[in-house]
Amino acid sequence: MSEIIFLWFKQSTIKLLVAAGANVNLQTGSFRGNVSALMLAAAKGHLDVVKELVELKALPDKKGGSQQTLFAN
Repeated sequence: MSEIIFLWFKQSTIKLLVAAGANVNLQTGSFRGNVSALMLAAAKGHLDVVKELVELKALPDKKGGSQQTLFAN
């Protein structure tokens, strides 16, 4: 049950932030590799967050600091 609540909370938080004007394609600074939330979620295996971000128009082909996209390797 707590897992379902946590999943709902993550998805609701993402939607709330985007509704408030958050940019789903914003990247970290160069000192952190210029990665997006989508890249971080995918790297950490958070597939529910990846799905939510893509539905909210996150760009999967955006390049990070190493000039690689989410689909590299």
